[in-house]
Amino acid sequence: EICRNVVDDVKVALQKEAIPDEAMTELKALITKDPELQKFLTDDNFILFLEGVAANRSIEEIRPYLNEIWKNPNLNDHSLGSKTGFMLIGPQAANASRLLKAVSKIELNRETQKPSGLAQLKFNARRIVDQIKGLGVALKRSKEMIESEMHPTQMDSSLFDFYGYIHHQFSFSQLREWKTPQNSMAGIKLSDIQGTDPLTFIKVLMLASQIEAPVSDYSDASGHIFHLFPQAARFMGKTVEQAAFHKKMRSNQHCTNSWCIEENRHEGLLENLARRLTGFVLPNNRPFTSDKSLSPFNPKDVDFHVVARANNELAASTTYFWLGSHSQGNTKIYLENIRGDELKHSTIFTGLYHYLKGNTYWSRVKGVVKKTLVELKEKTVESPYADVVKTEPVTLIEVVYAQIKYERQIKSYLKILPLKTLRKFFEADISLPELPAEAMEAAKADRVAKMSKLEEARRKALAGWPKAQRDAAYALEYFESANKSGLLKIVKSRFDSFKGAEDFGSAAHNEFMTQIQKLTIEDGTSYGIANLDKSSLDLFKKSMIATLRDYQIMNNRVVRSKGLLVEINDIEKGFEIVKDQNYNAVEKVAAGQIPKTDTTSKFKSNVIGVEVSNGLAKIKIEKPADFTGKAGDAITLTIQTAQHALSRDLSISNDPAQGYLEVGVRVSDSYFKQAILTLNQGAEIGLSAPKGNLKFDKSKSSVFIAGGIGITPFRGIMQSVANDSTAAPSLLLYANRSAQEIPYKAEIDGMVKKNSRMDVRYFISDTAQMTHDPKMQAGRINKTHLKATSDAMPSDTLFYIVGSPAMVVEMKTILAEIGIPQERIRVEAFRGY
Repeated sequence: EICRNVVDDVKVALQKEAIPDEAMTELKALITKDPELQKFLTDDNFILFLEGVAANRSIEEIRPYLNEIWKNPNLNDHSLGSKTGFMLIGPQAANASRLLKAVSKIELNRETQKPSGLAQLKFNARRIVDQIKGLGVALKRSKEMIESEMHPTQMDSSLFDFYGYIHHQFSFSQLREWKTPQNSMAGIKLSDIQGTDPLTFIKVLMLASQIEAPVSDYSDASGHIFHLFPQAARFMGKTVEQAAFHKKMRSNQHCTNSWCIEENRHEGLLENLARRLTGFVLPNNRPFTSDKSLSPFNPKDVDFHVVARANNELAASTTYFWLGSHSQGNTKIYLENIRGDELKHSTIFTGLYHYLKGNTYWSRVKGVVKKTLVELKEKTVESPYADVVKTEPVTLIEVVYAQIKYERQIKSYLKILPLKTLRKFFEADISLPELPAEAMEAAKADRVAKMSKLEEARRKALAGWPKAQRDAAYALEYFESANKSGLLKIVKSRFDSFKGAEDFGSAAHNEFMTQIQKLTIEDGTSYGIANLDKSSLDLFKKSMIATLRDYQIMNNRVVRSKGLLVEINDIEKGFEIVKDQNYNAVEKVAAGQIPKTDTTSKFKSNVIGVEVSNGLAKIKIEKPADFTGKAGDAITLTIQTAQHALSRDLSISNDPAQGYLEVGVRVSDSYFKQAILTLNQGAEIGLSAPKGNLKFDKSKSSVFIAGGIGITPFRGIMQSVANDSTAAPSLLLYANRSAQEIPYKAEIDGMVKKNSRMDVRYFISDTAQMTHDPKMQAGRINKTHLKATSDAMPSDTLFYIVGSPAMVVEMKTILAEIGIPQERIRVEAFRGY
């Protein structure tokens, strides 16, 4: 009875004309199977929309019906694609959906359905008025998206992806991980569109798709044009010879580079969004060229290709920001995914152009204009969507605003890119495996080699830079080369390897910048930087700023989340990635190169408990029966997860004579430390035989020099002699950033209070975090402190140092300068804790 009533309503919606029996049967079946469809089939505008699509009417003719569906609260909270069976505009549209096929058999007077010219004009006027009302909201959303997604911290990660993919083969750099929204594509709704009508929205969707050059060009033409620039060529695609080989081997993967893979997934997603939202996808005849007419042997053409690619990414990103400002729900999440890819590509190519040409904003804008003129001249197919920003003034205003904001963010970012980072990224040898290629004729191979060598020399000479910028860059490079040891020393010591200032614009970053601006000639002289004057002091500060920025780019948020480490051994090269054993294990296990089991442990033991307090995790472990380790020793602790074994070298933080073992680590988001936090009482772990370099000797006076978590072995040593009247005196010099984060402070103070042969001095680098403690003083452990300590201690005193590699190097250097022989210094360098 319900079905019969609904069908009667459908008759009314179809202007009370007779429905053919076959169509009636089809409609009954569809209505019975899908209750939600009943709402659509009783809506006049939905029926007219279906009929218009079936008749292949122009998109402007069906636009009013689509708008009315979108405005209907009973209908717009659904995906039209799921109701229309993913229809396609075109001659075969009627065969794309059982529902559409049934409806299209209904004979309707098409002329009476076509909106009149006046009705169309009134509709467009209302649509423009609605868009004007939402203009302020759209501009605000664009501004918020651009400023957050193009913040230097985000762009640092995007730029690093090029380096990580080309030079380290990091999987996370090759293909960005996308957010998967709830219900995925099934959660796409027409109501996801906000502030603009659906047809305008999908027109811009398809325009974004057309702006992307054909995927085949990413793999062929672009890679060939860039053969003078091997890193960019490998990122963008193949040379002609490599492309020829892959075309013969059709079974091989078409995409052999990061860019192609990411752009490939954009294409399908954009069309799926259009289908889901409106029930059809517009034709996608891509008109834009990939500069095939450019010469791969002409450096000027290569330069132009850089700005051309950056221009395409700019245009595509602008459309995505516009789309993002008019979307919500799953549609917004999918567009955020694409924007992340586009901003990655844009950051890479604008960074590359900056490396080639210096900070020449107007030169780059001129290149953008030239690229646009080339496209207008060379394209052969007119885009049916490019006029969306010409015929719709509100859309034009929003797109132009987004483009200006985007350009300003890029301009600001280029100003803070250090040359040392750009050289490292765009000149280092590629670690990716070679792509197979057809043989290149000898004459061409010789020409390629000569041209490549000449162009590399031109790049390293900054030949394309304006003279003033080139001279300034060379002055800084010369200063760093002439003072490399002193600059390296100050980076490793005074600034504590920039720890805490990883994110540009953070409070720690701003504090470091303040410290850098306060540097004096005396500061440089104290670290061995000789002959400083006012001019070279400025270069000194610029070197520190460039090194800090290099650190931030190399130690970006993604790198830190993957458990990777950075270290610096050469001030000119800047910071380098260190793959710790934990990360290597993860990568190799994933590739099937190593077994998933622990093969390094001598002992199997069980966890007694894990205590986490104030950012410090303390792990108590049952002591194996034949374990012979002493206070101050270290072990390799191994946690066996479901996927692989995670191992770290850790100092024993208690006296093993207590009958159990304890280790302490700072809590972070590394794989190993997160695995520690999941350990429960009784969990099995692996322990190596005891090892370490401290070899504590209680018969001689001791000076313990600790930085942060480097206190762990000294805590165990102090426990072992706390009640031993035969142990020689000891002094702990303990450096931390703030008074609030000193591990084991209460326990240390208790031992010192009970044992007059022990003493402690706390050093706090963040003076704002000082407390009123007589044993606490501001600043870092320096030469004055160590000289006074040495003079007050017996001549055979042993100095033990545990901390970060940078701290250990600094303390050893100072001890040598004040005359402490090497045999009286024992060290442990903590890496990655």
